[in-house]
Amino acid sequence: MLLLGPAAAQGVDWTTRLPAFAAALRGCLEGDATAFADNAARQQAFAVAVRVRHGGETELCIARPDGRVLRRGPVGDAPPVDPAAPAFFLDRHCADARRQEDDGGQVLGWLAYPGC
Repeated sequence: MLLLGPAAAQGVDWTTRLPAFAAALRGCLEGDATAFADNAARQQAFAVAVRVRHGGETELCIARPDGRVLRRGPVGDAPPVDPAAPAFFLDRHCADARRQEDDGGQVLGWLAYPGC
């Protein structure tokens, strides 16, 4: 199953697209400080697919680039969390988290590892 579309399947590094994905990521995380996204991919010109992990559950969230969530649902056959993979958090959870900013210096979120 291609959980996040062709870009994810081809191994494109989603973290290089964070400024473009940030609003969708933030919308899908819904202010949940314990949740994190560990993948995102352009779904179509008007949507971003985000894999969200929280409380041991995995969810697929489809959001517009402006952050408006279009749909979400559980993913029962999601791959296990890779402890070394980058994860996007709304808040800084550990000292080595990397701050992600837009061109104007506004904090978009933090990149760290899932166990952060």
